[in-house]
Amino acid sequence: MIKKIWETTAVRALLVLLLTTILIYGLSSFYLMNGGMFWFVILTYGTYLLFFIVPFIGVFTVSKHVNPRKTIVFLILLVILHTLLIAGYTDIYIYTDEGGVSKIAVHPFLRVSSILSGVLLLIFYGLRLLEGSDSEV
Repeated sequence: MIKKIWETTAVRALLVLLLTTILIYGLSSFYLMNGGMFWFVILTYGTYLLFFIVPFIGVFTVSKHVNPRKTIVFLILLVILHTLLIAGYTDIYIYTDEGGVSKIAVHPFLRVSSILSGVLLLIFYGLRLLEGSDSEV
């Protein structure tokens, strides 16, 4: 029963979308809306936003009929980078202005859930990569 549900592309896409949204929400809380980091977006003409948007490509790689091997490897590297950035954020505050005056405390649940979703995405993409290599042999 569970295997039949797992084989459904819509369930897999929904799971990847949910996990990616949690990961990107945590990353954007720490590295996009924190202090003067939004100026980095403005000064790079929005190129920095691609760092937060590109992981959503993974939703389109869940189909059993599509085998984008290079895309999955790229997504694995990107999710590893995102997860390490979240795990490496050691400040206990998120600064809400450029001067570092206004701040809110970091919720440990946000950090743990973001890291956990990154690890689950890595497992999913790894399994997806193995599925593709088994069908080629």
